[in-house]
Amino acid sequence: MRFSIRTLLIVTLVVAAMIGGGISLKRKLDHGIGLAYASWGCGDLLVDYLEANSNQWPSDWATLERHYEKSKKTYVGIGSFHYLQQEFEIDFDFNPVADSKAWIDNPEPERVVKYRNGSAAYVSGHEANSRVLQYLVDHRGEIQDGG
Repeated sequence: MRFSIRTLLIVTLVVAAMIGGGISLKRKLDHGIGLAYASWGCGDLLVDYLEANSNQWPSDWATLERHYEKSKKTYVGIGSFHYLQQEFEIDFDFNPVADSKAWIDNPEPERVVKYRNGSAAYVSGHEANSRVLQYLVDHRGEIQDGG
């Protein structure tokens, strides 16, 4: 069985493209899975912040970072605070006391935590916004009373 150089070249290019595509897909899947777990950790960090600060929302990244460093906890999917800042946007203007009723009652509440890359990956029930929302629901009375 003889193959022409042209046939071998085409087969080689097709195989290389398949390998390259497979590697690219694996990287995207790994990153998406990592983001999903980091969202879980981000939600846990924000809930911990709310619990430690009388249900007040962090005012900026520096405030949240001080809490992160002080807490000494390991949050799911967050290897470093820098990773969190790099991958997520947080609405630091959110006010749980003023906004919680509207946020809780809305079937599609405004997202206060978003992926910078627009991804929608999450671990069911553990996405950052659902973690914060569940905290607000569980603590509705004390938050709406301002404490």
